[in-house]
Amino acid sequence: MRKSKGSRKQLERTLGMDRDITRRDFINATLIGFGGMLLEMPAPIELFAGQNSWDGFGGSGDYAVAHGNMQQVVETAHGIREGFYNTPPADSIDTGESFDLVVVGGGISGLGAAHYFKKNAPSGHRCLILENHAIFGGEAKRNEFMVNGHNLIAPQGSNSFAPITRPDQDGYEIYRDLGIPTQFEYAELKPELEKLWFDQTNYGFMLWFDAPSVGYFFDEGTSGTEPLLVRDFWNKGIKESPFPKRAQKDLIAWLKGKDRKRNPPEYRRWLDSMTYQKYLEKVLRLGPQVTGFADPILASVIGLGCDAISAYGAYQVGMPGFGR
Repeated sequence: MRKSKGSRKQLERTLGMDRDITRRDFINATLIGFGGMLLEMPAPIELFAGQNSWDGFGGSGDYAVAHGNMQQVVETAHGIREGFYNTPPADSIDTGESFDLVVVGGGISGLGAAHYFKKNAPSGHRCLILENHAIFGGEAKRNEFMVNGHNLIAPQGSNSFAPITRPDQDGYEIYRDLGIPTQFEYAELKPELEKLWFDQTNYGFMLWFDAPSVGYFFDEGTSGTEPLLVRDFWNKGIKESPFPKRAQKDLIAWLKGKDRKRNPPEYRRWLDSMTYQKYLEKVLRLGPQVTGFADPILASVIGLGCDAISAYGAYQVGMPGFGR
């Protein structure tokens, strides 16, 4: 069946073929690769490989080899795609075992599949779970790591879950089967600590919360004299910080400014045409101290800094500077 010209144009518009490609998109997708080919340079992935380590800072103990999908995992997946494992290794041994279900991956989905199989399969049916990490749980498991001699515990990928308390809610059955608590109580603070505010979730990046008991720590190298803890930073404390007066003013404008500097018809596409760093420093005309302050915050949300994430990416995760 031949499509009409009208439907074809509509499809092209849906695909964005009626729009100009941004210079940044063109460079990212084309020029680096072709330039590397012409100059006989390594591929872009190799150019950037030295900047980050897949197996760098991570978990301690058993978590050291279970804190994410490391480089070996990615390389093995590519090997499967290329057919390197189509023929079993010469030293493979046939154990004579047979299974009715093989689950690849011991994350939440894999464990859930195995649980429901065990619950519903006829007697005698067997299930095998294959997991390549030392600890099961996938992205939902916690992670333990050392920071300056302190053992910290934090979520690896899944940050939280909501208690399911009613039988008519999806998931109640598995809560009941596994004996997962449906009610939680927080420890009571001592009277002298009742005014101490802290976030009860793992989503509460401290930038988003103004509270007198929230402080920022400056080490000797940053403060220039001795370690300094500044409380109530975004109200009174910022004036006590080691930031220069201009940087203090810029930080306040970044966090609390309400006016959009520009609002073109395709506002979000315009934001996606530049990095967040360029937006902060060229559009909002804020100093580099703001970018340096925002870098670890943005990285904690997305994984990369202001020089790598577009302004639209920062806009999507609620970073300041967009007059909201």
